[in-house]
Amino acid sequence: TCAIKADDSVQCWGRNTDGQTNVPVGLGSVKSVAAGYYHTCAIKADDTVECWGDDSLGQSTVPVGLGSVKSVSAGWWHTCAIKADDSVQCWGADGYRQNTVPSGLGGVKSVVGGESHTCVIKSDDSVQCWGDVYYASRCNSCTIVPADLGSVKSLSSSNNHICAIKTDDSVVCWGTNWSGQINVPVGLGSVKSIAGGYEQTCAIKADDTLECWGSDNHGQSTVPV
Repeated sequence: TCAIKADDSVQCWGRNTDGQTNVPVGLGSVKSVAAGYYHTCAIKADDTVECWGDDSLGQSTVPVGLGSVKSVSAGWWHTCAIKADDSVQCWGADGYRQNTVPSGLGGVKSVVGGESHTCVIKSDDSVQCWGDVYYASRCNSCTIVPADLGSVKSLSSSNNHICAIKTDDSVVCWGTNWSGQINVPVGLGSVKSIAGGYEQTCAIKADDTLECWGSDNHGQSTVPV
């Protein structure tokens, strides 16, 4: 886990297999931070990106000439950024074409990376995903955007499922469904924010309460009373 503190510095904690919680000395102030599987990336005060942790597949090697960015997302073994001109650039693992940005994609508003897929909200508020099936039993529909999804406000991606908040503030999820993590509860209603975990999903509802669904084998979907 990583947090931006009140003084705009970053502090990380938790598993540190590949140095993903070792914030670089001299990183300075940051605007945004994204945690991947074994690597971490931050947008610095000057709008450049710096990454640390595992770099076995190039996911922490920021491309030369990337320049200023608006947002960054860290997937399992790849990283994507929205550049100043609203185009997307990705780096790191590309075994399933998760880094191969489609030609003609155009400008985007948001980008999220998963285990072997990448999804964006385009300038017209539609969603486009790319990548490939990691294994048929893991995520055989992560890149298949629901045909009736329509316009969306925000996206959240875990390793193997994606959820979107539509313009009417309702939620739609797709991808792997081992534990019911894409089964949006009946009566959920309007939501303000959504976040996907490994096999669970949580949303902040219109009344600022939290509701979670999916796997609860460790209590991760049981909201504290």
